[in-house]
Amino acid sequence: MLEKYYLRDICSSDIKTIHTWRNDEEIVAGLGAVYRYVNLQTEEAWFATYQSNRSTQVRLGIINKQDDHLIGMSNLVQINSLARSAEFSLQIGDKKFWGIGVGKWATKLTIMHGFNNLNLNRIYLYVLADNKPAQAVYRAVGFLREGVLREAVFKEGKYKDLIVMSVLRQEFNCIE
Repeated sequence: MLEKYYLRDICSSDIKTIHTWRNDEEIVAGLGAVYRYVNLQTEEAWFATYQSNRSTQVRLGIINKQDDHLIGMSNLVQINSLARSAEFSLQIGDKKFWGIGVGKWATKLTIMHGFNNLNLNRIYLYVLADNKPAQAVYRAVGFLREGVLREAVFKEGKYKDLIVMSVLRQEFNCIE
């Protein structure tokens, strides 16, 4: 897998692709976020905010080496250097790459970066309770379920639970 993909910081040339993903209801359906129509100016403002807050965020593009095409994003946000913690999120926006292991690969590399380069101790995430494939990816990398946020998001006309999962540096090193 390593030879097919690489991670890099997102850049302004990625904005249009990311904008397309955020406006695709099928892609957003698997995420903990609600679906909203997003215009390009909002996306550009989001990117500008990221650029000015890099000490608390790492947003990595998942790139297909074959054509240097952006296929997803793997993120560490809410970085707290005092508590040495961060929130992880993942989005595979190019549907051709769903279900083939790219998410697991990107998750593992991003978590390694957080522990080995950013000196984090705890990385946590929120995942929809009904998104079993994502939960399986996170478990495979070492995340453990901490609890449930009951009816925490409103999606597709109903309230849905979010599962809270985390991995500690000592647990992650044990599975390498």
